[in-house]
Amino acid sequence: QPRPEFGVTEKNEENLRRFISHSIEYVETLERPRIIKTHLPLELLPEKLLDTCKVIYVARNPKDACVSWWHHCRLHGFSKDFEEMARLYKEGVQTFAPIVPHILEAWRQKDNPNLKFVTYESLKKDLAGQVKQVASFMGKTLSDEQMSTLLKAVDIESFRKNKFVNKEAELPPNNGLQFIRKGKIGDWKNHFTPDMSEDWDIWIGKQINGTSLEHLILNE
Repeated sequence: QPRPEFGVTEKNEENLRRFISHSIEYVETLERPRIIKTHLPLELLPEKLLDTCKVIYVARNPKDACVSWWHHCRLHGFSKDFEEMARLYKEGVQTFAPIVPHILEAWRQKDNPNLKFVTYESLKKDLAGQVKQVASFMGKTLSDEQMSTLLKAVDIESFRKNKFVNKEAELPPNNGLQFIRKGKIGDWKNHFTPDMSEDWDIWIGKQINGTSLEHLILNE
């Protein structure tokens, strides 16, 4: 894709892929403070990141994360069944894997004043409470009106109806699949067999034993 002229080229659906193809260059042109989203683990981000930036890390039950990744990859043409994806995901041969070390690296920094460790599960159970914590972490306070507006904006149905959040231009809906899916916790129960679930629980448990993470991400 040709490089857009940052600051001049209109940010719309037609030019979306041009900005994505040159995303790092684009981010470098943004005025500070900037909001940058990434799926990369901390070890692949700038070495002094936590000395210079506020980082909000969101962890998720690896079993639910695997299910979400499978459906996402199906949008890209992945044709194998879930059991095959689970095997690949567990072996760490998928993008952004291995998942448990990814989470553990951030968990070890949970007491760093510049990192806020959040779980997807906590966001689903008490979104307003978590929003207040994140706002406090960022040194912000929200009025009741602002909170109400924000909660409506980040509701899963609002995401689904927002063509930019739902990535309709990048990943057009296909055979009933779309980028924004269920947004639920515990959907792994509809995909994992009992044997697979037990195997994963042992595999995950060995890695997070003694961290208290099991109470945060494996309680559903």
